[in-house]
Amino acid sequence: MNPGHWPCLDFKTIGYMYEFLLTAGGDLKPRLPWLAHSWEYKDPLTVIMRLKKGIRFHDGSKFNAESLKYHFEWLLDSKNNAFSRGWLTPLKSMEVIDEYTIKRRFSKPWASFLPMMAYVPGYIMSAEALKRATALRNAGKLTFKAKTARRKAEKAVDKAEKAKGKGEAQAKKRAAKAKKLLKAAAAAEEKASTAKKKTKGYT
Repeated sequence: MNPGHWPCLDFKTIGYMYEFLLTAGGDLKPRLPWLAHSWEYKDPLTVIMRLKKGIRFHDGSKFNAESLKYHFEWLLDSKNNAFSRGWLTPLKSMEVIDEYTIKRRFSKPWASFLPMMAYVPGYIMSAEALKRATALRNAGKLTFKAKTARRKAEKAVDKAEKAKGKGEAQAKKRAAKAKKLLKAAAAAEEKASTAKKKTKGYT
């Protein structure tokens, strides 16, 4: 149910879980403050947004400028595979002014910035939830790599055993390869174990 990931087809349900920075008025134009309290364009490339206070995410963490900055940094990080990343390309930088104020700089005038904040990238996710999601993803990837490395090592060990009767040179070569792959598998398993420990209690 991460609105930054695809396929994400049940936006009706997602709308019960996440809130936009802006929302549409009776004319269906995205111009009304929601999580955002107000905004001001200092120039065509700079907008300062003030956020509403006293809002918390479902996990209990605070909605503030730091969490908002983390949300957009997460979307823009290519490693997270957010399908909406391409919609945010004009966003050049973000600066936390105070707990509830953030300044954004654009690489070019961005006429659709406010409408975008009332669309998919504007579904604000908790920094804590995103950190957990990233940790779980990393642990999953490392676990898969460790299993793959272990399978390769076991095959190499089997080949080394079979090579014992086919000449000393071949047997040594196979044994050396098996030893190397066993060492790599152990290292991969250690990394996976460390990553998994960091996800304790995460869902």
